[in-house]
Amino acid sequence: MSKRTQRFIQRFLPWSLTARFLLCSAICIVAAALCVLGAQAQGLAFTVAGAA
Repeated sequence: MSKRTQRFIQRFLPWSLTARFLLCSAICIVAAALCVLGAQAQGLAFTVAGAA
């Protein structure tokens, strides 16, 4: 590897790791929100079905 490539990797790697961490966090948050919303919708459906 050339010095330029090594320098580029050293400069870029921390950013890519941070971006990957943020992306994983965002995916986890979205998944958790969908689970909560899904559970609420299911509970609501059962309530409506029980009332009807």
